[in-house]
Amino acid sequence: MSIMDHNGGSVIAMVGKDCVAIASDLRLGNQALGISSNFQRVFGITDRIYLGLPGLATDVNTLRERFRFRVNMYTIKEEREIEPETFAHLVSSTLYEHRFGPYFIEPVIAGLSKTPTGGIKPFIAATDLIGCINFAKDFVVSGTASSKLFGVAEGLWEPDLEPEDLFETISQTLLNAVDRDAFSGWVISILSYYADVGQHSIPGLQLETRSQWRVTNTDYFEPNLRGSWSADTTAVILNWSRLPNVVQLVKVMCGSLQDTLAEVLIWNNNPVPLSEADFAEAQCPSHMLRIYNSPQNVYFQARFLACARASTPYCFIQDDDYFIQPSIIRTMRARIGEAKVTSLHLLPTHEMLYSRLSTIEKGSIIHTLFAWLGYGTMTRRSEVQEFMELLGVLNATEDVLKMADNYFTVLSNRLPELWFDQNHELGGGTPFTVGAVGEERNNRHIINAGRTLDTLASRSQNMDFPYVSLPTTGALEDTAVSRAACSGVSCVMETNIELLPSPLEPSVPLASDIIAHVKAQFDTLGNPATESYLQCSPSFAVDADPRTRFCSALDAREGDWISLDWMVPSEEELEFALLVDRPTEESLRNAIFESSMDGTSWDKLNLPRCSTAEEGMLRECSVLLNINTPRKVRVTLERGASHEWNIHEMWPLLSARQGLGLPINTTVRSLVLLVDIPHSLFKRSNSNMLNTVVRRTAAAGTAAPIAKRSISVQSLLHGSPEAKKAGELEIQQHSRLIGRGKYIHAFETHRVKPDRIDEYKQAAEVYYKGLLEDERLKIKLTGNWETNIGEQDTFLHILEYENYAGFDKATDIIKNSRHLDAYRAMLPHLNSRATQLNQEFAFFPTAPPHAQGGLFELRTYQLQPGALLEWENVWRRGIEARRKFVAPVGAWFSQVGRLHQVHHMWQYPTLHERKEKREQAWQIDGWAETVSKTAKLTMYMDSLVLVALPFSPLK
Repeated sequence: MSIMDHNGGSVIAMVGKDCVAIASDLRLGNQALGISSNFQRVFGITDRIYLGLPGLATDVNTLRERFRFRVNMYTIKEEREIEPETFAHLVSSTLYEHRFGPYFIEPVIAGLSKTPTGGIKPFIAATDLIGCINFAKDFVVSGTASSKLFGVAEGLWEPDLEPEDLFETISQTLLNAVDRDAFSGWVISILSYYADVGQHSIPGLQLETRSQWRVTNTDYFEPNLRGSWSADTTAVILNWSRLPNVVQLVKVMCGSLQDTLAEVLIWNNNPVPLSEADFAEAQCPSHMLRIYNSPQNVYFQARFLACARASTPYCFIQDDDYFIQPSIIRTMRARIGEAKVTSLHLLPTHEMLYSRLSTIEKGSIIHTLFAWLGYGTMTRRSEVQEFMELLGVLNATEDVLKMADNYFTVLSNRLPELWFDQNHELGGGTPFTVGAVGEERNNRHIINAGRTLDTLASRSQNMDFPYVSLPTTGALEDTAVSRAACSGVSCVMETNIELLPSPLEPSVPLASDIIAHVKAQFDTLGNPATESYLQCSPSFAVDADPRTRFCSALDAREGDWISLDWMVPSEEELEFALLVDRPTEESLRNAIFESSMDGTSWDKLNLPRCSTAEEGMLRECSVLLNINTPRKVRVTLERGASHEWNIHEMWPLLSARQGLGLPINTTVRSLVLLVDIPHSLFKRSNSNMLNTVVRRTAAAGTAAPIAKRSISVQSLLHGSPEAKKAGELEIQQHSRLIGRGKYIHAFETHRVKPDRIDEYKQAAEVYYKGLLEDERLKIKLTGNWETNIGEQDTFLHILEYENYAGFDKATDIIKNSRHLDAYRAMLPHLNSRATQLNQEFAFFPTAPPHAQGGLFELRTYQLQPGALLEWENVWRRGIEARRKFVAPVGAWFSQVGRLHQVHHMWQYPTLHERKEKREQAWQIDGWAETVSKTAKLTMYMDSLVLVALPFSPLK
């Protein structure tokens, strides 16, 4: 991630007819973690000049004060107000002064200039981070969403826009662009200037999760659970193959949940040990992060071993490929502290359906279900300890222990509490349960868990077993009530509204019939009901997205109720609001609204007042909560209706306010890039959920009708096979376009033990000169160097092969020749070694052997994936300017090994001469633009100063 993206944010300026506008978002983040939605990026310089500063927040503050000082000095010295053109050059010179240690800011200037005739004309400009000015007559953009801004602006901007049209255009441009950029958004600020009336500012506008906006509303009620308890929970995360995900999850937990989590325990099942250095990016306090490197992979048993050893009374368990919002974890902790349940499970809609269909009952003896733990589970440490004790009493096999997840809920013989979650997959790596083999393994263990429960039930009169409740204590969790965690804030939605068209039949002869029971239930349910369940999840009523909706499977019935619980009584005077369709609004007029402090005693409220929402056909209905410390609100239908429930959103808000507004899901918006993953991972896909259910119930005969889809989810997210093939062909063509395909250059990097340098040099000379002299190999030795400045005790050897066929042939010969012994003679002197295969850029072949003396500089650039062709195009044009003073020895791009890397090597007599040559290059038109454009395509850069070895052809 570039430092330019660290705090996020974007700015755009546009020109109209005798007017100009500049706009920015107000988001401030710590990378993808949101910090503030009111960070100013546009500043007034004079009455006619405004400056936008997107980039690093510390540099924003520094430059704002520096420009204010310089403008004041200009005014004192010149005794007149600075003009926009002059100010643009002042900005440019200030940035250029610091070009070798630049400010990470790309400013945007907007203003109204005075003409010689006394008139006014609009002026806009932008610079890169070293001050290269871009004067424009239409629009300029900068920031993390600049590419999106540019594309949208090209489609919307027109010449000679009137002030109102200009405002609308810049508003829509910014809103549509930042809605597609996770590092920008939330609130935007727009300033417009008119030639006749001067400055006119517009209030901040708030972005919704769609490409719309509404007036900023700061009255949304956010329950504060912080301080309600001491940090008494241990978060348990297993690591196997998704370490980047684990690091980012730890970062979020340590940064946002110190009031709830006493410890984050990483159980490392991977044989490669982990240390605190691997989690440096997470910036987790040392007392909070605990790492356990397991001697062997104990699979899912690790969750329970970790929790059983925790020092806290509660444990939170989750997989490393799933993200749970901190507000939801805090809500779960509040809930389990007061609920008499074994565990509390978050489940995406398709898994919730599976768990509900797996609910089984056998008289008064057995009442249980199956639910996964990895989507987020809060439980008591005592429950886990008893569960492990039970497995010990049963002499569970190693295979059973490894798959303990499949036994935890079934063997308890008590119904856990299940919540619909907000479905945020992180992906990465290969799932443990994948394909038919994985499904069969899970089913086998779930059936075995049921069989074990049958055995325990038959012995319950003679023996007491830990953990398992025999006979069942009854339905501790009412399965008629559905619950969903709110997105972005701490609350939970509850309802008894039917989600399925017919009641489920839980009775079974034996608990071991649990999988057969699930398949039979799916058969009875049918495809339409299954798809409706997935598309009408209760979580859609509290996901801060009006486009989604919670809907009932049946018409609204007398006694239907829905409630919202924000876990702690509020001292604020509140209202409760719902966003519904018109038929549901009519039902609300025949409902009782109640509020409560404890969920036991309820006070009746007035009927709601409704108005048309900005969403068009939807209606916003709100009611005032008339008690001082409400915690819950409930709506109960007194009379049935001939239509289904359709609730798009429900939320609490502070009373005495103008208009209703929906909250932004700030937590999720700030996560998209917290982990370095594709942005599509957070897109909800009911089709994908449906396909999961289809796989599980294929044997039941429900798969075929559902699976017949013209476009698969896999194709939507990852591309069709045809598109992939075309893309691969295009990539190959890119290599042909920019590469000189006749040769392959192998970069062999050796890190040598410091006390073996001399011995290594002697062994290396024997080996590499031997390769050069062996005519069968057809290897050309480009050069051999030792690092002088950079990573010390490191040697680089570049060998040239006649393409991959020549590389293969030479490798085979070396394996059966004296060269292998020479190579092995070097190994005792090495700490490590690495090989990378590179191809020359077509525009610059590697220099032939020569002995000019001096030193060599190897510059390495790690490019953004997919940026090679653009980088080469820009760099090739810029290098023509620099070749007037010095030409590179060679230029290569990687093909095998570390990918997306570019190397180029230069030769200078001395470091002083290097400095002079580089200074001269900066004076030539084209080089500054090259540096600016290529820097944006680069993730990081390295520069090494090398000294040629005596036997190197290049000296």
